[in-house]
Parts: sequence; C-alpha cells; structure tokens
Amino acid sequence: MLRTLIIVLALTWAHAAPAHAEAPTAPSAFLSKTDCFQTTPDYESWVASIVQRTGAAPVSKAQLESLVPARTFAFARAAFDCHVVTYDSGGHTVSGYVVRPKGDDADRLPLLVYNRGGNGAFGRLDALQLFQTLLPLAKAGHVVVASQYRDADEFGGRDVDDVMRLIDLSRTLPGTDGDRVFLLGQSRGAMMSYLVARRRSDITAMATIAGATDLGAGLAWRPEMERVYRARIPGYADDKPATLRERSALRWAEHLPAGMPVLLLHGEADDRVSVDDSRAMAARLRQLDRPHRLVVYPGDDHSLRQNRRAAHAEIVAWFRSAGTAAAEAAESRSSLPAIRRSAEQPATASTGPTGAEHVP
Repeated sequence: MLRTLIIVLALTWAHAAPAHAEAPTAPSAFLSKTDCFQTTPDYESWVASIVQRTGAAPVSKAQLESLVPARTFAFARAAFDCHVVTYDSGGHTVSGYVVRPKGDDADRLPLLVYNRGGNGAFGRLDALQLFQTLLPLAKAGHVVVASQYRDADEFGGRDVDDVMRLIDLSRTLPGTDGDRVFLLGQSRGAMMSYLVARRRSDITAMATIAGATDLGAGLAWRPEMERVYRARIPGYADDKPATLRERSALRWAEHLPAGMPVLLLHGEADDRVSVDDSRAMAARLRQLDRPHRLVVYPGDDHSLRQNRRAAHAEIVAWFRSAGTAAAEAAESRSSLPAIRRSAEQPATASTGPTGAEHVP
C-alpha cells in the first residue's frame, strides 16, 4: 500500500495547462484565511504535527517520510497558494481549504469542489489528506476548495448549504473560472455532490468515488450505518424512508441537470458502500439518456488504494474534457455538445465520456 501511495504522490504532480481569460476582481467574503503551513513552516514541524494528530489512523514518522518526502513538502510550499479558511453558512462558522497553483491570476482555472466522506469529525480533511488528495488535484490545473461541513452534521441535510455557500464564495476568487465548476465527491461526499447538483444550474461536470446513491438499499447491506443515521439525520426516527430517499440520488436522478456528465468510480470489493450503488446509478442515468461513465475496479476497496493513479487520471481527463466542451460552447454561444454514449467497452477503451461500464 505504501508503495502505491508513494507512486501516486510522485506521479499526480503532472502539469496541466490552464485556460486563459480575464481574472475577476470581486473580493473574498471568507471570515478568515490562514496559510496552510503557518503553524508548520518547516518539514520537521509538519511531520511532528501529523505523527501527533488525534482522531485519525496513526502514521509513523518513517511511513510519513516515505509518503511525503521533504522534497515534496518543499515543492508544495513553493508551488501552491494554500489556505485554511472559515466562512459563514446559515449562522454556522464552517472551515475548509482553498488551494491553487501559484502563478499569474490572469490564468483562470476551473473550480473543483471536493466533498469529503465520513460524518462528524470522522473523515475530516487534515494536512496529510491535503497532500494525498487536494494538492494533486490543484496541480492538475484547478482551484480546489473543500468544506469540512458544519459541526452540527446532518448527513445530507442543511450541511449541504455549506457546500453551496463555499461554491458561491469561490466562483469569484481571483484566477478562478466560475463558468467551469466541477464536483468531486467521495463516499458520503458523492451524496453531497448529487444534492448540490440538484439545486444548481452552474455545475459543469461531476465525478464520484465509491458514491452512496441508495441509502435504503445500503442500510440493508450494511446495517451498522443505522447508528450514524439515527445520530445525524433530523427526523430519521419519525420517517426513516423519507429521510433516506431525500439523500438517495438514485431515487431522483431525473432532477439532476440533464447535460451534466457524471463519472462514477467504484472498487468492486468495497465493504463500506456497495458497488451496486454505482452500477444502479449508471443504469438509471443510461435510462434517462444522461452523459455518464462507470468504471469498476475489480478487487479494489473503498478508497481505491490499488488504483489511485488510474482513478486520478480518469477524474482529471473527465473534467478536462467537460471543461473544454463547456468553454467551446460558451465561446460559440451554442449548447454543450452531445457526449457519445456507447455499449460496454473493453479495458482498452478511451477515457472519454460514455455510458459504459469500464472494467480495467
């Protein structure tokens, strides 16, 4: 596993050329904005902060130095503008990240909104996940933002407003192309992404990793999630079917933006969210004649640990294709070009958007 993660960290720094347009000048409305490395300005202090962290899986100093070598830390500090921010969402002070490659703000980059998994404090983004997830996405040519969600987590309730608010604040950041907005959700974060997309008309494309799309079926498959639902979801005890349906994109997929391409990635051996969730969602999108692509990784787990490099490439290619199509459409004042849909493809298929299940 360590070898795979090291390779991913090394290879996902691949350069992606940004789009060029005039930068917006609207001021930020974040309550606070702190450099990601303010409290850990050197490598030694950063390593110590990860080794000593609480509420997350332990990582030894030796493991961490293998995952994130000193040269990678130094590169990140030099190559990225990275901030921990706070903002108001419905009277709640919510924290999150804003990350972008350093450079001329005239280079307007697409906005990529990463929605984390977990619930409450479990799954919160930290300095290690910054290196494993957010920085590689930024290096691929995006302004990356991510919300931690409010402390009063409703697992797809009013906490969805926290993502909505973050998008509204971030679309006008200097150097951000607010006309190209991507959603990337992992596990519970995929549910959040679907809920956000249903409420907005400005999402260019979305991608999901191990996305929960049918909470009712998922509960039958993994009954221990009832503890989370009872603790987090308002009204769950009074009307369990309704609260689960409201959070299950499979049940209202027709209300998603019709032209929004959806990429679904899932490990076939996932023991947290069944691969059937993504397969069923892909089948529903196919039924609705919506642009989508399903990629199932045989033998892989919830985090796609065996295929992180391939999954990252799929996501970057998906957003790049959708962003190019959106830019061309805006320039020509025409509709988003239809994305090809086809029957099931072999493993050597192109990474372009289709309606097929691709099994590598």
